[in-house]
Amino acid sequence: MNPRKKKNEHKEKHISKKKQEKIKREEARKKQQQLKAQRLMLIPLIKTFVLWIALLGVVHLFVEFFAPLLIKFTAYSVLLIGKITFIPVDFRPVKFIDVFGYPMQIVVECTAYNYYLFSIALAVFAKWTIKDKIKNGLLFIGVVFLMNNFRFLLLGFIGQYYPEIFDTLHDYFWNIIFALITLGLWLIVNEKSQNRYIEQLPESKRKYYQINE
Repeated sequence: MNPRKKKNEHKEKHISKKKQEKIKREEARKKQQQLKAQRLMLIPLIKTFVLWIALLGVVHLFVEFFAPLLIKFTAYSVLLIGKITFIPVDFRPVKFIDVFGYPMQIVVECTAYNYYLFSIALAVFAKWTIKDKIKNGLLFIGVVFLMNNFRFLLLGFIGQYYPEIFDTLHDYFWNIIFALITLGLWLIVNEKSQNRYIEQLPESKRKYYQINE
């Protein structure tokens, strides 16, 4: 074999090996960067749940103070939405409202306060700009407000005409719906809001969030 040809083949193998090592290092770097970015995205959710649980604890600790406020707010909200939609809603003595003539007692668990608090905690720790925190936080709270009021209106109708399924809808269906809609809203707004947040970061910090770089 020609010595020069043999030397060239050896050189090509050496270069090829270097390229493979470089590719492997680059792949390892990208994987580490992806894991770091995913952790950075996950931390706000963990903080959200911690704050949410703490806020729930505060409400339960001072329930005698918060309960009347939450119940009154919910009762007047249902009455307002009922008037706007021309649905018959009336007050009854001590925490009761009539919807379609069906009496329902409002207790603190019916006020959706846990979802209001979760919306606040989510907006506080989400990787969003201040503007998006306010906008998305108000969006979440507004959706929870409307859902909870229409829940009362629908349950009043169900209780009056289909009482056999009232408890099932009240105890299980609405909790599932609330959770799914809250999750769906977060999935809709989070990516765009997060991208806007990343874009305004300094380059030194921005690179840690670029998962697909």
